[in-house]
Amino acid sequence: MDIPDLLDKVSRETDVLREARCRFADKLAPDFRLFDYLRNDEYGLSRCIADLLNPKGPHGQGDQFLQQFLKIENLPEWANPHELKDVTTEWLTENKRRIDIFLEFEHGCIGVENKPWAGDGENQLSDYADSLGKLSRGRNWYLIFLSNREPAEESIKRDRWEELTKESKAARIDFRQIERWLEACFGRIKAYHVRVFVEELTKYVRHEINGELEMSEQDQVVRQVLESPKTLESAFDITASWPAVRAELITRFKAQLDVRIRKAFPQAEKPIYWDRIEEGKAHRGFGIWFGPGQDKLLYYSFDAANYGQFYWGICGESAKIPLKDEQTGPIRELMISFTGRPGKTYGPTWIWWDWMKENDFDLGPGINDWSVHAGPWIGMIHDENENSLAAKFTQMAMNVAKAFETKMDLLKPLR
Repeated sequence: MDIPDLLDKVSRETDVLREARCRFADKLAPDFRLFDYLRNDEYGLSRCIADLLNPKGPHGQGDQFLQQFLKIENLPEWANPHELKDVTTEWLTENKRRIDIFLEFEHGCIGVENKPWAGDGENQLSDYADSLGKLSRGRNWYLIFLSNREPAEESIKRDRWEELTKESKAARIDFRQIERWLEACFGRIKAYHVRVFVEELTKYVRHEINGELEMSEQDQVVRQVLESPKTLESAFDITASWPAVRAELITRFKAQLDVRIRKAFPQAEKPIYWDRIEEGKAHRGFGIWFGPGQDKLLYYSFDAANYGQFYWGICGESAKIPLKDEQTGPIRELMISFTGRPGKTYGPTWIWWDWMKENDFDLGPGINDWSVHAGPWIGMIHDENENSLAAKFTQMAMNVAKAFETKMDLLKPLR
């Protein structure tokens, strides 16, 4: 079977599965997820994990969750589930930082920094390690970085992180391990409603953080790929070609968006700025100016490599130019009013930012994470109508500009 045949067969089989899901949606509700309606941000997720780890938690399952958690590879052997004294969220350090989850044992303590999407701040992990070391007073201590990516260099120097891991003082755990931990606990849960909760939490981690396909679709793809040596070889060829395909699509997207943004904002001297998005590295992105003389712009960026964890907001064009409260406050208020979200601030440049959510602002499915969804890439193939990705980004930029229509001076330097 050659590559076109394999692609056609996989496409047909997955289409059949999707049609079946639609046909039986009233009985199976395959797309219904409880966590879509609950607080599912970083804090909400930390609270779920912390409550499960607490043997005295309302789940009523004792230390079953904690026992299985401590079996995760690289976690310290000195941490005895029977010697846990307390579990806390948002534990305040001496320098006013907050560790997401803090576990205190009789012979030591463990801090968990939970980063499913956001990047870690400047010196964040380094400060956490210092705080745990001082708190331990000669006892054991351990820092867990819970994330699907490695710690950022600005959060902790690479050589220090490597030293801590060698000394069994720190480790990175990814959310695939969290998924397996929850699955290992599932058969031990006696309370039905707790079992439902853990199943829903597992689904949320699997799809929204790890970006995995529906199990039925994934199984179908695996079967087709492993059908014969030829299909497996074709799958390898497809995988090897993906970086080149992605690069071509990014080139198309840049050209398409350039044309549309220049037409939408002809008064801007240079309406669009590209920050090496073609590299596919973390914190690369693009920005849009609405008019002349602006030193703040609408900006889009990726928090993870390979176009993962997409975010956007209003930021200053340079960290060297200090932002004034007289402008940043009104800009934040305007963005909160426009989006209905509180958003966040970060560092000297980000005035207001937020994570892009699934199909946010009608940008299409998968816009929140291009690394695991085909939607954004499909939208780059052609730019023939308003369904293209470039057209949708242009419309969103025009909507944001309209929100600033009578307050464009906020985006200019303060005189």
